[in-house]
This record gives sequence, C-alpha cells and structure tokens, in this order.
Amino acid sequence: MGLQHGGGAGLRARSLATSGTNYGVDSWSTVAYGVYGGTTSGSYGVFGINQSTASQAKAIGANATGTTAVNYGVWGNTGSATGYGVYSSGDMGGTGAKFFVQPHPTDPSLEIRFACLEGNESGTYFRGTAKIESGIAVIETPEEFRLASESERVTAQVTVVGARADVWIEEQSRDRIVVRGDRDVSINYFVNGVRRGFAKHQAMHPNRSFVPETRGVPFGTQYADDYRRLLVENGILNADFTPNEETASRLGWTLRDPEAR
Repeated sequence: MGLQHGGGAGLRARSLATSGTNYGVDSWSTVAYGVYGGTTSGSYGVFGINQSTASQAKAIGANATGTTAVNYGVWGNTGSATGYGVYSSGDMGGTGAKFFVQPHPTDPSLEIRFACLEGNESGTYFRGTAKIESGIAVIETPEEFRLASESERVTAQVTVVGARADVWIEEQSRDRIVVRGDRDVSINYFVNGVRRGFAKHQAMHPNRSFVPETRGVPFGTQYADDYRRLLVENGILNADFTPNEETASRLGWTLRDPEAR
C-alpha cells in the first residue's frame, strides 16, 4: 500500500522485463485492495503510463507482438457483473474519446466501439413513444429521471409519426411533459435535463492537461496527429510537435532537457 501525505510518490514500482507476464506491483487480497494509492498534494494517487509506440498503437495501444494483445496505461478488471472494473468517487476526465465496447454479434474477429456523446453540460435524458388522444398526451417522467435531474432546464422534443399534424409542447418540467395536437397521432419524444448537483458545470478551464515538460521532444505521441495539430494552432507545440519554448516561457512552464527526465 502506498499512501502519500506529501510530495513524491507514495508507491512507485516498475517492471523492466520485456517478455512474459511481469508486474511492477503484484498484490493479491481477498478482503482489501490489490493496489491502493492516495495523495494530499494535488497530484496523482495512482499514475499509469504506457509508452509503446508500436504501429498498432494508434487506436488502442495494441502490442506489435500479437494481434490480440493490448497495452494499457491503467487496466481494471472485476469478476462480478455487478461490480466496477474502475470506479471514481470524484470527477473522471480524459483527453481521448470514451468508448463502450460491444462484441460483434456475428463476426468474432470484430468489436464495435460506440463513442460517448459529449456536450458542455452534465446531461440526463429519457425517450419513448406516446399517443395523442383527444388532443393531448401527458408523459409522466420516470422516477429515476426526476431523482437524478435538476428541476430547471428540462427541455423536450417531439416528432409526429405516421401522419401530418400540428403538435406543440404545452408543459415541460421534471415531473411531466404535456403535448397538444390537432390530431390524434403517435409521437416520439426526447427529454433532456441536467444532472442534479452539476448545474454549475463550466466547460472552460485553465489548461492543466496539455503542458509539455521536455524541450525538443515531440509531445502527445498518444494522440492522433490531427488532434495534436490543435496544439500547434494554439501555440503550445511547434509544427514538428515539439514544445514551443516561447509559449512555455510566457505561461511560466519549465521545460527540462531530455537527459534530465
């Protein structure tokens, strides 16, 4: 166990082996934690990095020594369908895309990766189909939506199905959606809210994620080149993806020489 109460690493271990199954830290426990890390200094409780530059690593960090091997910065696994492979009790951030990985239903050589929808708010939603009868449809919101969503900023959208009709939303709230129409028709509805307790989310923040540390060395090799070009456009990197020392100096960033890493 490495619990950090000051600067430096609470637990730092590395495996330098190049073959076989090797671990920097190998801990097995039936009642506690395999590895636990904490910090009060504002850095990382647990930090993991994979520096593979294999050609297959562009998308998923695949190991060039095998078509099914994958390299991970941090890998979490649970043997329970009701547990968590990785759980965060606070915010979870990442600079890459977030995927749900689904097995292909007919081709065992493929998997399906759906990217998560992203926006500038912490959104909630529910959707479904209803019927306007006698000019009105009252859609009661699901209990879990009401419990998890703020009372304000609920919006609804409806689409008529199967016929032409004039429809409008008379009421939209966390409790119910009331739809009016000039004909009795079926409608599809999509209702959005904001997660309770997260209404004040701000999308713009000071940059802490894209700060190079080593001069003359290409930064962000884990990113696609099109993504790294954003850092060229804003002046963090030069055209060859090395740190722009003028920008670093202006923002107060310290760049170390490669041999000092």
